[in-house]
Amino acid sequence: MSKEILQQETDLNKFSRLVAPVILWLANHLRVDIEGRDNLVVLREHLMSGSAMLPFNHPSLPDPLLVYRVIEEELGENVDRIVIPASEKFFDGRMGLIGGAVVSYLNKRTKVQAFPVTQFYAKDDGMSSAIRNMGVVRRMIGVLREKRTILTLSPEGTRSDKASMKKAEGGLSLLIRIAERRNINVMVGPIAIIGSEGINKKGSRVFNLFHKVRVVVGTPMKVAELMEEAKRLDIDVGDVVMLHLAELLPEEYRGYYSFSQFSQFFKRD
Repeated sequence: MSKEILQQETDLNKFSRLVAPVILWLANHLRVDIEGRDNLVVLREHLMSGSAMLPFNHPSLPDPLLVYRVIEEELGENVDRIVIPASEKFFDGRMGLIGGAVVSYLNKRTKVQAFPVTQFYAKDDGMSSAIRNMGVVRRMIGVLREKRTILTLSPEGTRSDKASMKKAEGGLSLLIRIAERRNINVMVGPIAIIGSEGINKKGSRVFNLFHKVRVVVGTPMKVAELMEEAKRLDIDVGDVVMLHLAELLPEEYRGYYSFSQFSQFFKRD
């Protein structure tokens, strides 16, 4: 390894020690209302013997930190490890020093483990994101085999431009199918984030740290139940999870997962 690369890593470590704690402190002091605490109780009990997968919608850059905050505040004592797949841009410098510093700090000084994922639009060779990230999928499945572990993920693959949901990439569906086939003891608990685009919109460098955000925790579901529901509604199991997430959101946030697109789901008993 060259002296230049070593110096860059040393500079990043110094920067992360100084800046990342400030960023996390700010995230912990954002105005957040948490709803669905009864569902957090279900997750807390399940984690004693299994793992949890928490997919969330992604209207703004701070969303993963908001989910991390909810986990730490509400489930912290019951969780040994929080795994966050993140865009490879946070690891190769494209998100700047601050983004890289926060990821580096979390990886080294908390129970969080972050690792890079190639986003669907980042390559143009025709390969789907699920195929390109098969190594990551295998890693996630290994994570889900461990009890007291939480895997958080943004199934849309990137932040939404207008705060409304995009169609999920194939990774979520693949994870659920593998988990069911291998009989992994995991529950899926959708998390809806409402209003975080008021903190920071995609493409903007302006942050409003006083904007209020709602985080709604949905009903945790077993993978076998999700697969059965997908079969009954004749839709992809990843879309079933996203629809349960959309159900927690106001209609204007649902985007691809709107009532008009999936009326068979919203009209079910």
